Amino acid sequence: MRPVVVVGSLNLDRSFRLAEAAAAGRTQTAIGYAEGVGGKGVNQAMAAARLGAEVRMMGCVGRDSAGEVLRRALGEAGVGVEAVGTCVEPTGTATILVGPDGENTIVLVPGANHVFGAEDVERQRGLLVGASIVLVQLETRMEVLAKVVEIAGSAEVPVMLDPAPAAKISAEVLRGLAWFTPNETEAEFYLRDTGWVGSAPGMEEQCRYFQGLGPRNVLLKLGGAGAAMLTEDGRFVRVAAPQVAVVNTTGAGDTLNGALAAELALGCGAEAALRFAVAAASLSTTRDGAAESQPTRSEVESFAVRANDL
Repeated sequence: MRPVVVVGSLNLDRSFRLAEAAAAGRTQTAIGYAEGVGGKGVNQAMAAARLGAEVRMMGCVGRDSAGEVLRRALGEAGVGVEAVGTCVEPTGTATILVGPDGENTIVLVPGANHVFGAEDVERQRGLLVGASIVLVQLETRMEVLAKVVEIAGSAEVPVMLDPAPAAKISAEVLRGLAWFTPNETEAEFYLRDTGWVGSAPGMEEQCRYFQGLGPRNVLLKLGGAGAAMLTEDGRFVRVAAPQVAVVNTTGAGDTLNGALAAELALGCGAEAALRFAVAAASLSTTRDGAAESQPTRSEVESFAVRANDL
C-alpha cells in the first residue's frame, strides 16, 4: 500500500482545563493542566497510523526538547519522520483552554511551522508523488499548500485539505483539491470569502456550492452532529454522530480527517469511510488530549458496533 503523507504543523500542546468558560478581563485558576503532542498535521498523521495506514509526516520542528518529543511520539505511533526537518526557530506551540463542556479555545505560536516552505516541499517531491493520498492544513504557510497541490496534481495523487485556520485560498488551489473539509465556522468564512449571495444555505447547498469552486469531494464537519459529504459522482450523504459523554473536543476534527484518509488509502468506499471516521472522531471526544485521545482500529470497530453506526 502506498503511504498516506501528511504535510503540516507539529506543535507541543499546553492544555488548561477550566471550571468555567474563559472570560475577558478575568483571572481564572485552572483545575487541570497537561502537555502533549499536537498540531493539526501531527494529529492527522497519528490518527491515520493508529487506524492501520502507513503514514509519513512532512514538516519542521526546532532544535529543542519539544521537537525531540514530537519526533519520538510520531515514531512510537508508527509515523515515518524522515521528512520532518529542523530549524533554528523554536518548535510550534499551542495553548488550549478547555471549558466545562469540553469545548476549546486555542492560541497558536507557529514557530518552526512557518519556517517550513515551498522549497522544503519540493525536496520531498518523490514522497508526495508516491503517496496514496496527501493531507494538508493551513497551519503552515500558504505557499506550502500551493506546492503540495502542484506536485501531487502532477502525479494524480489526491489532496485532502483541512482549511483551518480559515484563510483565503486561490481558485487554482481549490481546483486542484480532491477533498475540501471545513467545519461549520470555516464553511461560513469561505461562503463570505467566495462571494456567496443569498440566504443561509443548507448543508447540501453548501456542499454543492463549494464543489462548484473546484474540489471534487466536499465534507462538512458538523461537530457533535456528525458530518455531511458530497462526492464527486454527485451523491450527498449525511452521517449522524453517535451520542457520547464529551470530555474534550480538541483534535476531533483532525481524527476525522486522519481516519477518512486511512480508510480511503485502505481501499474503502467514501460513504463507509465517512461512517468509520465519524465514529473515530466521536470516540476521541470521550478522552482528554489531542493526539493522545485518538482510538485504535479495534476500539473504533467495537464502539461503532455498540453505537449501531456501522
